[in-house]
Amino acid sequence: MYEKGFQFLWYIEQEVLDYNIMEDFFTYYLTQENLMSICAFTYRHVFSNFVEQYFTDADQVNDVLAMVNYEEWIYEMGTDPTGTLNFSNNATQAAVDLANAFVANPGTTPSNAADYNTWPSNQQVVFHQTLLWNPDTTTTVMTTVDASYNCTGTNDPEIKERWFSLGIYLNYSPVFTPAQTWVTTMGRTKYLNAIYQACAESGVSQRNTCIGWYNTAKCWYTPISRQLVAELLG
Repeated sequence: MYEKGFQFLWYIEQEVLDYNIMEDFFTYYLTQENLMSICAFTYRHVFSNFVEQYFTDADQVNDVLAMVNYEEWIYEMGTDPTGTLNFSNNATQAAVDLANAFVANPGTTPSNAADYNTWPSNQQVVFHQTLLWNPDTTTTVMTTVDASYNCTGTNDPEIKERWFSLGIYLNYSPVFTPAQTWVTTMGRTKYLNAIYQACAESGVSQRNTCIGWYNTAKCWYTPISRQLVAELLG
């Protein structure tokens, strides 16, 4: 999300608005959102308001807003639309390569597996995101990875989000009890949505299990979290 956000800003500056207008927009944004949390939804709303106020011609407003493809620039995978930015780096590639090595040889621990233990959290998250996105990841792969790093017992919420989601998708039984404990003892929407979405997309059994988790904890979820999770679970 962060990388795509930077790509989004760069593309707007290069393709939609010139540099001086972008400076005015940043001033407007910081004034409007002073001391507030930053998120993509708020950014989109503030940017649209700025364009509507900055340009007096309605056709120009419509033309500018029509050029802003939020779905591609922020939410979809891949490089920036201009093809000029490159956010790859050696650390990221090492994480991707190790995850794919586990997947390519199910049940086998790669010779450089210990590298994972030297990585910071964000690099480990890339490893887990790669496992989550790789359609060839299996429960055999998860078992081998778990034996190497005890991912099921991690305290890192970013890893929990991805590891528990993957386990639910693949019906990897060791994650269900810790996942239940997690979603019934914390209420951050970002993490709740990831787990419950995996439940909703993983068949009747997993979905019904997670409905039970939701019914146990919903009384103290925020109204927004309750609504989003309820929609995910149907």
